[in-house]
Amino acid sequence: MTECAAARSSGIGNAGRWLRLAMVNTLAALTVAVMFTAASGRPFVPELISSLIFSHTIGGLAGLIVPAVGHRLNWDRGRGAWLVLTATLLTIAAVGCVLSAFIVVGIGLVPAAALGRVITTSLSICGFITLGFGGGMTVYEVTRARLQATEAELRAKEVERERAEKLLAEARLASLESRLHPHFLFNTLNAISALIPDDPERAEKLVEQLAALLRFSLDAGARHTVSLATEVEIVRAYLGIEEARLGGRLRYTIELPPELESCLVPPLALHTLVQNSVKHVAAARREPTDIRVRAEARDGRLRLVVWDAGAPFSLETAPPGHGLDGLQARLAVLYGEKATLDVAGADGGKVVSLSFPLRSDS
Repeated sequence: MTECAAARSSGIGNAGRWLRLAMVNTLAALTVAVMFTAASGRPFVPELISSLIFSHTIGGLAGLIVPAVGHRLNWDRGRGAWLVLTATLLTIAAVGCVLSAFIVVGIGLVPAAALGRVITTSLSICGFITLGFGGGMTVYEVTRARLQATEAELRAKEVERERAEKLLAEARLASLESRLHPHFLFNTLNAISALIPDDPERAEKLVEQLAALLRFSLDAGARHTVSLATEVEIVRAYLGIEEARLGGRLRYTIELPPELESCLVPPLALHTLVQNSVKHVAAARREPTDIRVRAEARDGRLRLVVWDAGAPFSLETAPPGHGLDGLQARLAVLYGEKATLDVAGADGGKVVSLSFPLRSDS
């Protein structure tokens, strides 16, 4: 009975994975079709059909190959695993691009004489899109698999209450630290797609920033604290991505005293504060919006502060989409009552501040 249930569960899980992959492939195709239609003025439907062929061919190959490769990688090593994954995705993109080009020629969407040009112009775009979407899907699937494995272990074992509570807290923390909202990934890829024809160097930089953010999000599940310098580096990558998407609507400054760079902070804690400001203030306005980030130490405590031009609000009444509710849960797991999260009005806007005991890895 147990083996049958496990088989059914595995089948459902695989079906769900392929459904998610199909949705992401379709979204990628729509993004590319809209971009090329706007840039070239060609009819939308043929562009969409061609993009769907490229997207689902490459995505199908990735769906078959990446899980097999991913299961053999040691994600705790970080950089090595990501290099292998990047090489795998680029190889899949190249092979899938060539196969797709033959398909669109074979069904008459493109003349046979244009086959070489189609392959040449499509390779770089396929590489960018495959790295972005493939990396994002891998983060999601690996994180999902880790959480499912933890939950299965907790259900299978009957241990003392204290041990079970600890494992549940760790699983919850890993989930919160590794989560990246799909809308952010899709918006970033849209920005990259828009830059490819006019500014490929900046598009490449955005891909690197996105990869750094995804890698950090995945690796964060294995550790409960990182250096403040590392956290700020990820915040800079995130703000660089959002700056490309929002243009002149987003302006920011970051003040990090050198003596605080080695201080330990929860992964993605400062990022959550900044993301909250971007999502609910900068992205919601037409006019330019400033975000000021700073860190300070006082009386044995580290304080992370983010100012924006938004209106103050109460944490008790904040909607679930704010993300600060999840941050509060993480702080409770790590510091108990020793950590505080506050919102207050200041300088015509609001300040969201995070404070916890000062610790250093030096």
